[in-house]
Amino acid sequence: SRTFRARFLKDGEGLDCDIKKVIVQKGACAENFMPGTVYIPHIRAEVSNLSSLIENEELLLQIGLLLDDGTVEYTNQGYFTVSKPERTEFGVSFDAIGRISSRLNVLPDLPNETTLENLANAITQKTGVAIIVNGVTLDGTVTESMNGLTCKEILEVIVSVLGAFGSEDGEGNIVISKFSTTSTVDYNGDYTTTSPKFSDYNYTLSGIKVVSAMEYADDDGNTVPERAYAEGVPSLILNNAYMTEGLFANFVQNTV
Repeated sequence: SRTFRARFLKDGEGLDCDIKKVIVQKGACAENFMPGTVYIPHIRAEVSNLSSLIENEELLLQIGLLLDDGTVEYTNQGYFTVSKPERTEFGVSFDAIGRISSRLNVLPDLPNETTLENLANAITQKTGVAIIVNGVTLDGTVTESMNGLTCKEILEVIVSVLGAFGSEDGEGNIVISKFSTTSTVDYNGDYTTTSPKFSDYNYTLSGIKVVSAMEYADDDGNTVPERAYAEGVPSLILNNAYMTEGLFANFVQNTV
């Protein structure tokens, strides 16, 4: 009973084309949901009657509800840079990627003190993409050298040592969020086309272990023990070379 419209904007102006199909994939579409994961949104679209060139151009995707008075109430779905346009006699099809991929593959100017907050600020200053935190705090200092890492790789480090996950919102901002500690799922059957599926058992995260350095033998043949941090009885084991004792306390707060 409801009708939706989609449109692309380039530099604030509507792209002169007819959208035949657009598929949006964000973090919510992922099958695996692990602490430290950064989800990179992307879209696939097919349009017709497009005369302008869009390769490497950043487009704003908007989807809106058609109201009774004939107007459309649009909401932003995100900013996407076109990477693979293909033209045929029937139109143009293309893939486009979010800002985490399109803007963050550059080397930042790293601060001398590599606190998580300073690292996040360095990413924003280099790329112009704002970082928003949701339920987490950018507390702690990374002690391992991060020289040579791109902004995208540093973002992955920030997210992983926090035990959070990263994504993008409709305004083109990077969002670092805390995982929900409850398994409650709310849905409205009036707005679904298929019935939801639920797990038939309750899973409890009894504890977590993060290994920052594996056990190894040094040049003299001596065994250097594993360096790891644990809380509770670990039912989840992760590897993270940048984890420290100081960062682990915040990690546990966000995951267990």
